[in-house]
Amino acid sequence: MNTYLSYINDNDFLDCVETLVEAYVSQNDSVNIEKELKHGKNTTDFIKCLFDVYTQNISLEKWAEGEVQRRNDKTINNKIGEFHQNLLGKVPGWINLGVGDNSGLDLKKDDDSIFIELKNKHNTLNSSSQLAMRNNLENTLKKYPDATIYWAYVIEKNYNSKNEIWEYHEKIKNSDEVIVHYNPNIKVISGVELYTLVTGDPTALKQLINALPDAINYVLINQFGIDAHTMSDDEKNIFGDYVDYIFK
Repeated sequence: MNTYLSYINDNDFLDCVETLVEAYVSQNDSVNIEKELKHGKNTTDFIKCLFDVYTQNISLEKWAEGEVQRRNDKTINNKIGEFHQNLLGKVPGWINLGVGDNSGLDLKKDDDSIFIELKNKHNTLNSSSQLAMRNNLENTLKKYPDATIYWAYVIEKNYNSKNEIWEYHEKIKNSDEVIVHYNPNIKVISGVELYTLVTGDPTALKQLINALPDAINYVLINQFGIDAHTMSDDEKNIFGDYVDYIFK
């Protein structure tokens, strides 16, 4: 049955939603400031801690709460990327390569004609990470010379979407030399174009955004026994304007 999305059945969709909701629910909200400062010593930026506390006029307890939330957000951002990978991997004709596949990529079409390295946001990778990924895409293309290889991300700057050849400019360290990596079979794709590529439906991403409120509430109530969230009229208007802006 396809109550939520036209391109994935309800059970598969709700499984993906449940996995992400569980990541939120399992977070530990309690903060022990002494434990945080003692046992977080390898990851805590104490200089930033002091500036935060004094310039924002907040307590150490409040700072620790924010620090834990920041770390949780980083974890959740990774889980959201996995959510898109799991979801698109359930579309008929596509395979979720999971973790540890020889290609090092995330998704592929079952006939090996398309491979995708998927990220959640456009600014996920720094320059060195982009180069490493570019080299990996080129290596995959050597193994599958007739395939199209994509660097993909869901959230594009200003919510634009793209589907174009990825011309990568590699600046040589301590030199003015620039190596241009160009191959018509290596592309960058984002947003609506990404979901259209995988599903064949240009409304696929909009369907997902519109379906999530009901799906999240269903999972919260039925799988975790947590009360549903009801949007106020103002929240509905804000959310509606947001969706309209993305798909204008």
